[in-house]
Amino acid sequence: MRLVCPLILFTCLVACGEEDDSAEDFAATLESDVEDLARVSTGVAVAQTTVSECVDTVGECRTCLEATGTPLSGTFTVGLESTPCSATWTTAAGETTYTVDSSAFAGSWTGGLSSVSVEMSGSRDATLETSRRRGDSTRTASMTLDALELEATLDGTVTSMVAELTYVGFGGRTYSVELADDGQTLSGTATAGSVTCTISGTRTAPVVDCPR
Repeated sequence: MRLVCPLILFTCLVACGEEDDSAEDFAATLESDVEDLARVSTGVAVAQTTVSECVDTVGECRTCLEATGTPLSGTFTVGLESTPCSATWTTAAGETTYTVDSSAFAGSWTGGLSSVSVEMSGSRDATLETSRRRGDSTRTASMTLDALELEATLDGTVTSMVAELTYVGFGGRTYSVELADDGQTLSGTATAGSVTCTISGTRTAPVVDCPR
């Protein structure tokens, strides 16, 4: 059975070495991560069965899902086929190579007569190599999915999703993210000291606005 998602967390992971660009790049990264997390957890809710599958994501990365269970309950892990793996993007600010050094996410599902609940957590560590007009830089970055809970009907209709995440390594800031989806609308905030970014849109098309 094909999982109904491109799996997790490597579709637009860009960060930069300049403070002026970090908030914009963090917003793009968070948007991509929220969309992928929603797809993964929704895919698990739909499948509710034993799955072993790897798919190409971006660059040289291949992401793998291992799930074991029945419609009543099960567990799953999501990781990379091999590490390190990397992808390179060119933006208006310059070129960024995002190398994932480690990535491990795990969760479980519980099914009932009319709905299924999915829980997931995990973390990712990466190295950022950036080429900018003001010079090149190399730094580390990390994302921690502290908790994600998703509720869906048996046909895969999401009725709610909440998540808490922590990002380190974007412009020297640590962002704490809280978001919620009621099945139709996404809302939340990402805060780092006096900086507050707003999260809106939907789980399949999130919008993150950060002050510049």
